[in-house]
Amino acid sequence: MEVIIIEIIGYLALFCTSISLIPQVVQLYRKKSAKDISTSMYIIYALGMVLWLIYSLWIKAVPLIIGNVISLILAIIILTMKYIWR
Repeated sequence: MEVIIIEIIGYLALFCTSISLIPQVVQLYRKKSAKDISTSMYIIYALGMVLWLIYSLWIKAVPLIIGNVISLILAIIILTMKYIWR
């Protein structure tokens, strides 16, 4: 039972952290402007996601793998929008 609760917590954390970037993506898309976005912050964030992904693959932690892939994709989308609409 305890393992199931820990897994649920892991998936809830994955859900919250992964969707946290969606409002930013939506706002950038609506405004078609990314001038207020910090490029260095998102580059550092994406690098962190890559490192977390390597770690989570190493330990075979499925919730972390899923969450890091989603977060990395969203960070790349934000950086791409920043590049396109600079």
